[in-house]
Amino acid sequence: MVLGIVVGLVWSEFGASLKILGDIFLRLIKTAVAPLIFLTVAVGIVAAGDIKRVGKVGLIAMVYFEVVSTIALALGLLFGNLVGVGKNLGHIAAPAAATKGAEAATKAAAASHTTFGQFLINVFPDNFIGAFARGELLQVLVIALIFGFGLMALSPEKRAPIESGA
Repeated sequence: MVLGIVVGLVWSEFGASLKILGDIFLRLIKTAVAPLIFLTVAVGIVAAGDIKRVGKVGLIAMVYFEVVSTIALALGLLFGNLVGVGKNLGHIAAPAAATKGAEAATKAAAASHTTFGQFLINVFPDNFIGAFARGELLQVLVIALIFGFGLMALSPEKRAPIESGA
């Protein structure tokens, strides 16, 4: 990271030309995320071996996620207010074109309001591959849960290779 900062400060044009490497890196990370989530959740459910245990771990994970996210948001708001992020930008007026664009974006967002029913339907994938191809991580999670519970329904002899990692 230090090398990247130095290159950006000293040779800014060269640093900008390296943007393609950052874009490639981000694409590779995105490529790995969906299969990683799927395999971790599905194998984790099978390894737990009991639906009650899976539920307990899931509940603990959700509570942990909520607590840590709340702390992160609170710290972000605290430091943002202490540092005064954006307080000296009030004198900058938005160009008329940007204002019109913002109004159009607001109208488009209001027109495309997603209802709870639409959200709930979109949580469930229409096919196995499509969720991975579109990068819909919530749908991948649902597939992993269904797949993991399906594997858990197998007899212990058939589950053994999965649980042992063979």
